[in-house]
Amino acid sequence: MLNLRHLSYFVAVVEAGSFSRAAQLIYVAQPSLSQRIASLEAELGTVLLLRSARGVRPTAQGEVLYREALAILRRVEALPTLMRDSSAEPAGIVVLGMSSTMASIFATNILKECAAALPKVRIVLKSSDSETIATVIADRDVDLGLVFETDPLPRLARRPLYRQRLYLFAARSEMLESRIDVILTKNAIVLPPSSNVLRLALDRALAAQGLAIQPRTEAMTYSDILSAVRTGTRIALLPKGEIVCGTTDLATPVPMEPPVYLTGSMVSSDEYPLSRPADAVAAIVERVIVGGVTSGALRGAELIARPVQS
Repeated sequence: MLNLRHLSYFVAVVEAGSFSRAAQLIYVAQPSLSQRIASLEAELGTVLLLRSARGVRPTAQGEVLYREALAILRRVEALPTLMRDSSAEPAGIVVLGMSSTMASIFATNILKECAAALPKVRIVLKSSDSETIATVIADRDVDLGLVFETDPLPRLARRPLYRQRLYLFAARSEMLESRIDVILTKNAIVLPPSSNVLRLALDRALAAQGLAIQPRTEAMTYSDILSAVRTGTRIALLPKGEIVCGTTDLATPVPMEPPVYLTGSMVSSDEYPLSRPADAVAAIVERVIVGGVTSGALRGAELIARPVQS
């Protein structure tokens, strides 16, 4: 049966790059260490390490086991702290990353709710594109994120919350024609770069129709895209259907045809558990977003139901 000690030995060997170096670091005789790893491979029915005169490196299966074992060991290490903190009010710093478009919709209510419910938690809000938020979460620079996805992003635990239809934004209503093939012939369009999740979804939808797009302008953030739209010479596609309250220099957004959707997800590292303060913030984030979508205030937004637990 697998046990934590065998997993810790395997992690040590992978990180050391050799049995001899790992044996020195964890104070275990090298023959015993080699035998434990061989037993682990036999138990799992696969080769975990590629051995050579220069040392060892994990196989593809070994890489998977290394990531999972590391996550398990770190969760075990965190248990004493979790037990000590379980009876206290959540306190500490939580770094919350949000896509710039989602921040424009939800940030105010999330911060307001957190301030009221979690007075000892300080929120550090970071707004960027979804790809950047996903990267900094995987690198542990951000605790919790709200991002748009088309396909699941790697190295992240996720809770899909809602689907959002893409809408066309323009300064003048006469510029808005919801059919994408007409848009391509009539208007200059501003879009994020080709690596952006919105752009990937749009390019995929266009390719299915035998179309392609070459934006006149590229911009990364929600505010920069709207700045280009406000010149009166560009239109944009965004995953939201509302304009900011009090805005008078933009026409009412029009839903794109055929429909294209992005998934709004709450994400965190799949290797490290959320801290107690971050977990409390996550509950508030989910409540705010679910409430916003179910209220009907967000045009083109559809709630994604939680899977039924068997």
